[in-house]
Amino acid sequence: MSYKYIILLLFVGTLCHGQYKTNSPWDLGDAQRKGAKPTLKEMASQAEKYFSTIDASKKGSGLKPFKRWENNWSHYLNEDGTIASKEKLWDAWRVKNALHGKSAKNNTNVSDWKSLGPFSSTSRYFSDPTKTVGQGRVNTIAVDPNDSNTYYVGSPAGGIWKSTDAGINWTPLRDYLPQIGVSGIAIDPNNSDIIYIATGDDDSSHSYAVGVWKSTDGGTTWNNTGAIPGNPDNMNEIYIFPNNSRTIIVATSTGLQKSINGGVTWSTKLTGYIDDIKMKPGDPNIWYAVSRNMFYRSTDRGETFTAISLPGLTNSGRLTMDVTDADDAYVYVVSATVRDNDLGLNYNFNGIYKSTNSGITFTKTAETNDIFGSTQAWYDLALTVSDKDKDIVYVGVLDLWKSTNGGDNFSQINKWDVWESPNYTHADIHFLRFLDGKLFAGTDGGIYVSEDEGVNFTYLTENIAISQFYRISISQEGREVIAGGLQDNGGFGYNNSGWRHYHGGDGMEGIVDPNDSQTYYGFTQYGGYLNITNDSGISLSRQIGSPPEERGPGDSGGEWITPMAITSNSEIYAGYSQVYKFNGTNGWDKISDHNFEDDDIDRLVINPENNDIMYVAQGEGLHRSSDRGVTFTKINFDEGTIRGIATDPSDEEAIWVATSNNVHKITNITGSVPTKTVIGTNIPLESLTVIKHHKGSDNNTLYLGTTLGVYFINDDLTEWQSFDTNLPNTQIRDLEIHELNSTLYAGTFGRGIFYSDIPTSSVLSAEDDVFLSGISIYPNPSQNIFNIKRTTSDELTVKVLDLTGKQVFTKKNITDTTFEIDMSSYSSGIYIMNMSSNGKIATKKLIKR
Repeated sequence: MSYKYIILLLFVGTLCHGQYKTNSPWDLGDAQRKGAKPTLKEMASQAEKYFSTIDASKKGSGLKPFKRWENNWSHYLNEDGTIASKEKLWDAWRVKNALHGKSAKNNTNVSDWKSLGPFSSTSRYFSDPTKTVGQGRVNTIAVDPNDSNTYYVGSPAGGIWKSTDAGINWTPLRDYLPQIGVSGIAIDPNNSDIIYIATGDDDSSHSYAVGVWKSTDGGTTWNNTGAIPGNPDNMNEIYIFPNNSRTIIVATSTGLQKSINGGVTWSTKLTGYIDDIKMKPGDPNIWYAVSRNMFYRSTDRGETFTAISLPGLTNSGRLTMDVTDADDAYVYVVSATVRDNDLGLNYNFNGIYKSTNSGITFTKTAETNDIFGSTQAWYDLALTVSDKDKDIVYVGVLDLWKSTNGGDNFSQINKWDVWESPNYTHADIHFLRFLDGKLFAGTDGGIYVSEDEGVNFTYLTENIAISQFYRISISQEGREVIAGGLQDNGGFGYNNSGWRHYHGGDGMEGIVDPNDSQTYYGFTQYGGYLNITNDSGISLSRQIGSPPEERGPGDSGGEWITPMAITSNSEIYAGYSQVYKFNGTNGWDKISDHNFEDDDIDRLVINPENNDIMYVAQGEGLHRSSDRGVTFTKINFDEGTIRGIATDPSDEEAIWVATSNNVHKITNITGSVPTKTVIGTNIPLESLTVIKHHKGSDNNTLYLGTTLGVYFINDDLTEWQSFDTNLPNTQIRDLEIHELNSTLYAGTFGRGIFYSDIPTSSVLSAEDDVFLSGISIYPNPSQNIFNIKRTTSDELTVKVLDLTGKQVFTKKNITDTTFEIDMSSYSSGIYIMNMSSNGKIATKKLIKR
């Protein structure tokens, strides 16, 4: 595929060869940064070498952050295997916007997406039902300097959120830009309506930086500021000068950048990868900055900087720092080592440095113990100083540590797996800051705040939907039941009681049992553990390890996201290097013995119409079984990496396959020469992630998930249409269709679960016809009220749609034998009423006069 880049909003100065943080252990060095373009596989190979030298199974080893990074960028690859540049992201975003406008004009985009959260949840790990272990990662936090009840938070893939009641309720502010990662927030102290954000995901590089964006209306609308020299891939801290609101300074991967005209233009004041900046409290003339291994000081408002020696500092791989209002002359810096096998260094604690004269000189404190508790300081490292006591210092990597004597000695004050502790915070701490007298922590699980110097923490992430789902599953019964897996926040299930967290780790594939909607099955990373709950997540009934033959040194099972599928009679299959079947008690039975070309399986799909038919994919390889995974035949496909497979309910010899950049229908699949047909003439430019077929549609409607949204096509269309009204620009990792309720669910990687009604079929089965004969509507036509009468009291769902497919009325869980539909507020015309109950469906035409 060829691309033409015409960047309208962002000037692109240099090509981006891959999105990574340069202090990451798999960094390939100067050759990469000087123009060589390593593939994702080459970077993964480098990482594997690194992790083979450490205990990668240890909590905090950094393996999981790397695998998350690798999995994320596997969706953004060029044909040569290198990571696509941000230019392609911008190009895809513009094409998406154009397609959205075209679909709206043609009245084909009948979607109306709504968020299902998780906004709040309970967890079996807590006896207190108001507490949970976490829902999504937070990069940065800011408090309005003019209103202590107004908070802002930035997440790596969920955008910026605003609260006006001190964190009780939250509103998303920036859902429709090219990507919605935020790593820095600055609020104008002289006008709170003016806000700047530094975009991207600085700590784990899950999203590109696309410049500094500015709002002048409190976050309602946003505009990109001017081009930043070097076009940085990463950004973090951003500040507004308190005595001149038009002067802004931001730390980026291409240096310390400054604007003196409100972001119209930028200039570089300090070169190199700048990890952190701070202003001396009360004095905008003096600024501090750190790179990976150097401290810098400016006395001329950030125009020039001088390197300041940190005594005895060697082998530093990362620095971060803080200042305090308790004494404006104090500066603290914490260092993590580089990774050096010969020296036995691996992002270990490398000392605390303290200045008592505004950064002119430093001394190293006495602390030498490992206060990191991990080797992942390249991924998360935070330090802050109390704003009331200059000698109280906090450091966070895996857990929180506190010093009360100026950094000479630290004590651990919480632990990531002691959930009932009053000062519990989720593991992996990216942000620590005293704001308005409160200690805020941004973690992989969300925001925590303490008003008593860390003795107690309160979780503030309720009502922020920033969960990063890998996979989701739904029940096809009448009620909404969902199971899914979240990055670093385990397995979640949803029913009419709300969301419940039922297992830990990185949640991956999650399945709702088709015959018991209270039973969920959830995989952790690599398929290392199968977690089973039989009571909707209140308790865990069993935890089953991966097949012993799939384990080995540095190998706990299958792919990072090990696929799992279930048959109509609740048989569970999983794809490791081979296909396995859960034996229902305590383990896995190996089913297949096929040459899958030495790669672990990453897709496994069972035909819902005929459970004997199974498809598996690994990379570009596609294989089919007609005996429930015992034997397989390779299908001649070879059209690219397979992202999704959907079966055709009317033809066992046909499937749809989504690759990274195209959709094909394969027919005559068991023939010697299967037929492949490209679906749609305008495939979206963004990478494709998942495909689903709507069995209940009249015309073979397909729904396609991508890294920016959802599209659809059917037999009556030749082009893909947008299906994205009110859906944020975030990765779609999975799609599920509730056939009875005609609802499409999207599992996003950054904004939780969304759902939308979808057009359905008017074709009825014989059983449905009997169901329909027991329902009467009167009067019909009617000017306002339609009375519905039926012969049973079985639970019923009713939806009314106009002729464009837009839903105008819905009511669920109806048990009355008579009820009414009020159409008085709708215009005259023909409407379609869909009814579903106990697996039966019926459609009636309503005529409103």
